[in-house]
Amino acid sequence: MKGIENLIVKDLKKMNYTMSTKFIRKQYDKQTQTKTIIKNNKIKIVRFNKIKYKLPTIKLEGKYLHRYNDLLLENNIFLDLVESGYYLYDFKLKQHLSTCGINRTKQLYGTCWLDSLISSFVFSNSIKNRFLNLIEQFIKKMKIKNIKSFISKINKKQIKLSKTVDKNQKKIFVYLISILYSIFCDEGIRNNKNKHDNFILTNFAINIRNYNSKKKLNHLVKPENIAFNSYYALEHIFFIFNKFVDTSSHLLYYKTTNDYSFENLNHINSLFFTIGSNQTNINGGYGYYYDFKNIDIRMKDNDIDRKFKFNSGYNIRHIDNIDFLVFSVTHKKEKLRRHIPKNITCSVNNVKTRFKLESASISIEDSSAIGHALTGIICQGEYYIYDPNNNYFKIDWTNLTGNNIKQIINYYKIINSANNRSFINNQVYLTTNKNYIEHNIDIYIEYATYYNTSLDNIFTSKDMKCNPHRPVK
Repeated sequence: MKGIENLIVKDLKKMNYTMSTKFIRKQYDKQTQTKTIIKNNKIKIVRFNKIKYKLPTIKLEGKYLHRYNDLLLENNIFLDLVESGYYLYDFKLKQHLSTCGINRTKQLYGTCWLDSLISSFVFSNSIKNRFLNLIEQFIKKMKIKNIKSFISKINKKQIKLSKTVDKNQKKIFVYLISILYSIFCDEGIRNNKNKHDNFILTNFAINIRNYNSKKKLNHLVKPENIAFNSYYALEHIFFIFNKFVDTSSHLLYYKTTNDYSFENLNHINSLFFTIGSNQTNINGGYGYYYDFKNIDIRMKDNDIDRKFKFNSGYNIRHIDNIDFLVFSVTHKKEKLRRHIPKNITCSVNNVKTRFKLESASISIEDSSAIGHALTGIICQGEYYIYDPNNNYFKIDWTNLTGNNIKQIINYYKIINSANNRSFINNQVYLTTNKNYIEHNIDIYIEYATYYNTSLDNIFTSKDMKCNPHRPVK
């Protein structure tokens, strides 16, 4: 890579923004030319190998077994992860979860907030099918005869890192269509520069992050121009998608009854329910910040039993057409930030609507570094966490407390200790001085998406062929 590509690598990796294991391994390659000698107890070895990773019901086979064996031949892998069984565990999960969703996105630069969001679409059937149904309508309306050719032309223009922010919302919408179609119906977007469109997601991330900014960016690829939040990204993506997939009104106001209603069936209709430090509200998200006051919310699931009422805002006629409920907590002391229900019931005018959990954006933070975004997914009724650095964990992420998270916390302690690691007797260890302090790691739910169980989000089409697959080598 040259020029601007080198700058983005230098800036983001210098900050260790993404906690990329690929980057860490490259650093090890540079360090392993000489051995570290331990003298006079000035350096000690710290181990994180007590916690074990096991999946006895899954047998590793085929290409996943070959990849695992190839990994073990590398001389710079983490000894703690080998001895605790993590690498075998991770490949078993990759093999198992391929049955629920392929073409999830892998991180290339500091865009984990977008990669984790797009991957949640891959594993969320309701959201995926809702997008597909509306994209098909758009294709018919625009009389696009060959969707693959249409998408290919868009992608070819985005395979190089852009030097400017594209603030044209309609173009951003078209870029989004190309990303979603490539992932849902084709061979996805991968970080292979020789064949695949590895900068498409990076360009889209920069655009969605900065398209409505009034500031003139002095340097496009500075980390502060790329870092963003998955929750806000979801709001902006829904807003732009709705605006151009169907130009009719999204939210209607009825003057005679002084209330609002989501009547456009050609839009993704969502409610954003947020528990904040100072107030709790529910509204239509970015571009439609009208708080509603006549929605009663009940969370009752195992040991969770909470009720929410709203005292200010406008009335809503009904929520029959609401596709998704997006739940988030910004109040750091609120228990629902780490322990959420699997179902939420909303009532309007005594009519109850049940929303069922489908996916989540999960944040993990090290006290010494910038945070990282993960995806909470559900496959065959079981819960998993996907890291866009291409790592998986089998965790019921609806409860991110206590023993439930010890495996994932242990993994990130190993990864985060990379700067202190040394090569000793052909093994990579965490070596440190006597003043070593173990960093605290925090993990919580950025937001969770629930789908309306009363709506049938099924995609069946003979016109728009949708066959997600991996590229043919």
